[in-house]
Amino acid sequence: WTGEIVNRRKKPNPNSTLMAFKGYLFIPTTLLGFLHSVLKSYNND
Repeated sequence: WTGEIVNRRKKPNPNSTLMAFKGYLFIPTTLLGFLHSVLKSYNND
């Protein structure tokens, strides 16, 4: 497992990992934003 992390760090293009990480975070962030807006609309009523 540790060797896997070391091999990933040795990759010549870290931007691809960063983009994949951002894409992975995009889904829960969107869901949280949606839930937040729904809760806001409930509080406004």
